[in-house]
Amino acid sequence: MAEQPQTFDIEFLLGLDNEDQLYNLVSDQFHDWTHGFYGAANRELLNHLHLTPNIRVMELACGTGHLAIEMARRVAPGRVLGVDLSPQMIAKGREGAAAAGLKNLEFLERNIHHVLPEFKPGDFDVGVSCFALSYLGCDFLLKEMRDILGDRGQVGITTSSLNSLSEWQPLFLEFLGGGGMPLPSASAMSDVPQNSEDLAQRLAKAGFERVRVESLSVPLKFNNAKQAASFLISAGWLSNYFFLLEDKAVRRQILEWACARVDEHHRNDPHLSTSIEFLVAWNEPKP
Repeated sequence: MAEQPQTFDIEFLLGLDNEDQLYNLVSDQFHDWTHGFYGAANRELLNHLHLTPNIRVMELACGTGHLAIEMARRVAPGRVLGVDLSPQMIAKGREGAAAAGLKNLEFLERNIHHVLPEFKPGDFDVGVSCFALSYLGCDFLLKEMRDILGDRGQVGITTSSLNSLSEWQPLFLEFLGGGGMPLPSASAMSDVPQNSEDLAQRLAKAGFERVRVESLSVPLKFNNAKQAASFLISAGWLSNYFFLLEDKAVRRQILEWACARVDEHHRNDPHLSTSIEFLVAWNEPKP
């Protein structure tokens, strides 16, 4: 069933200087806003991970730690480490772990690029990264995961793809084709998987065997395109691209152009009803 999510005001988002400001501000509301969005894909991933007692799990870009907390419950007395760059997100994770009485969960406030070299092969049995490929780079992250997990480790990934907003794909292609608009940066989207087949191939190339990738469609509805844009930015789905536009006037110009095209696309709908496709990927560990 489609839900109508909460969002920040679009004018407020247009005035922010960078993405770090956004994540520091949303830390208190992030889980409540996205539990039916990102959470749907993350819960599906949990169904496929072999989380047994005594194993060691690492989650990169753990956010406010809700997934890490659930994994810590399942692997106790094993260890879970959550890593994220946002101090406010990490603080919320630590509060949640303390409230749950978990002693086997540690949170680390670090840049992932800096902390990964500190781990050696076999330090973790399971490596998880949820919706971080657009920030870290798909090929980089999968290679690092493979090096850290070794031959027998299991990886778990949730992500969007270039085809996630399939209903709006013609508008997206129009945007990429110019549309009279200045683009943020083609490199921002260069290392995001095209689709489930592309992600499976990338996992195999990184050295993972017995790879599985599922597509999950999450329905959404909004009153108009500005509300949709506000949610996709507030929830972090578009923020990586949105805040690359440092010129706020240009940022507004592109947003207004895109919203007008989306509203035109849905002009006969009482609500703007759409869906977003997420990818859930994992490898079956060796027996």
